[in-house]
Amino acid sequence: MRNDSSDAPSSEDLPNPRSLALRRVSVREYSPWEMKKYLSDKGYDEATVETVVAELIETKQIDETRYARAMTRDQAMRKRGPLYILNKLRTKGVRLGLKEIEVIFHEVAPEDEETLIMRVLERRYPQAQASLKDRSRAYQGLLRRGFSRGTVEKCLRKKAEK
Repeated sequence: MRNDSSDAPSSEDLPNPRSLALRRVSVREYSPWEMKKYLSDKGYDEATVETVVAELIETKQIDETRYARAMTRDQAMRKRGPLYILNKLRTKGVRLGLKEIEVIFHEVAPEDEETLIMRVLERRYPQAQASLKDRSRAYQGLLRRGFSRGTVEKCLRKKAEK
């Protein structure tokens, strides 16, 4: 019969946390919060996790701004707006403001916000002007994608003029 306490890995059974973290960051960008969560879930104590993550930040292997840029670029390619990206970054522990995200968005997005909205309108809501219900559906859908109210309204007016 097995002893239940032997099922949990002991600290000497765990691989080196720094090499484990380096392997992870070599694949994709991580926020400090994500890396802390990953190492904690692997069974490392809080002090070890804090030390490893602080070291990775100091050596610039984890960088919140670089992570935010990568996330923003990825989400903009998926036709998501700055507000959606801001909320997604907050769930990953990145605490940047909306203005900072908007600056990053305009630097890394393949197209400006209006062009992205017009593409979404053409593809997802071609009948946006057919009725008030269709216009409302398009408006709400674009807001959920994280685009600003003013820009969405402007694009809907522009589409109505066509």
